[in-house]
Amino acid sequence: MTSRKNPAPVPDEYVKHLAKQGFHLIETLGHGLSGSVYVAEQRSLNRRVAVKFFDSAFVRTEPAMRKRFVREAKLLARFQHPNIPYVLTEGIVDTQFGETPYFVMEYVHGNTIQEILREKKTLEPNLAIDVSTQILEALSCAHAHQIVHRDVKPSNIMMDSRQRCFLIDFSIGVSFEYQVGVTRATTKGEMLGSPPYASPEQMIDAGSIDSRSDLYGVGVMLIEMLTGRAEVTNLARTLSAFPRDLVDAIEKACAANPAERHQTADDFIRAVGRQHRLSIPSLAPALALCTNHKCADANWSSQGYYRGPRVVPDATGSFCTSCGKPLVYMCSNCGSSVTETPFCGGCGAEIYSVPECKLCGSWLKREYMDSKGIAGCSKCKDRSRRTLPAKSSNFDDMEDDIPF
Repeated sequence: MTSRKNPAPVPDEYVKHLAKQGFHLIETLGHGLSGSVYVAEQRSLNRRVAVKFFDSAFVRTEPAMRKRFVREAKLLARFQHPNIPYVLTEGIVDTQFGETPYFVMEYVHGNTIQEILREKKTLEPNLAIDVSTQILEALSCAHAHQIVHRDVKPSNIMMDSRQRCFLIDFSIGVSFEYQVGVTRATTKGEMLGSPPYASPEQMIDAGSIDSRSDLYGVGVMLIEMLTGRAEVTNLARTLSAFPRDLVDAIEKACAANPAERHQTADDFIRAVGRQHRLSIPSLAPALALCTNHKCADANWSSQGYYRGPRVVPDATGSFCTSCGKPLVYMCSNCGSSVTETPFCGGCGAEIYSVPECKLCGSWLKREYMDSKGIAGCSKCKDRSRRTLPAKSSNFDDMEDDIPF
């Protein structure tokens, strides 16, 4: 993608078409080989999304490139993983250049690893390994679905403020499992990929490679994050400052012969994994929730009823400082950042619940949390044994902050 500085205006035909689909286009994020990417607001869920159009003047008349663009959305729609942006929908918009395909996907607010390396030159070893492990976990999911990315490199890895990484741009990805619209579109002998991250066999024939080619790309990227150079020769010397088993794992990933590499992403994770992390990386402050229903600092009513979790706006730690339970930063189902709402804005999964009495529907006090209100609560039990004067107008003793 090109820089977001001085973004081009959003075409009117895009704005009008997406508005009918419930999306308000806001601004241009950038331009790439296949087209443009815009940020939009999905009004129904009040969240930001990214919209990718196949509108590059250089390739919009090329059938093969158009087919790859359309196939990218179908590839991404086949699986969901916290380290891969999910696809919401796809469509076609009529423009002065004809029918232009597009798809709407998860919006990732952050920077590419390429941009970060351009500024910092290298990453701390623990962070470099963590980035690689996250991408390997994404590849493990993709490979399990018979999909090979074929373009793993720093510019195709996004990192957000929580150091969560995303593998993006499956435009030259390929499926080795037959399915209409997603099978390989590569001519035998065609060279695809980006040197020096593309494996030797991919530079000869991109149509005959397998998942081990992606592992080669991760290995080269890890070298670059550690040393500032994407150079696979003389690794023993280049990586002499790092643990021997880490160097061995990287050397194996970058073997010229695919048979000598790690055979799966999980193998690479086990070899290089998190045992080499020296410490937990520092995290930028972000909103977190303590979902412990008994936390002393939860959202309790004035009369002691649980109304919701403790919200920590700028958290950096792993545990609640009040009750010691783990803090929740992301949806366990799709990896989206949590908000103060009970359900994930990304996939709709439940983030937290507010237990209610099974007999009367009231909120619960702390002492009734263990039973989840199955045996009743203070509200319905008090009601059963309390009789108010027939004409009493004194409501001071009544509890009026409990919804039913």
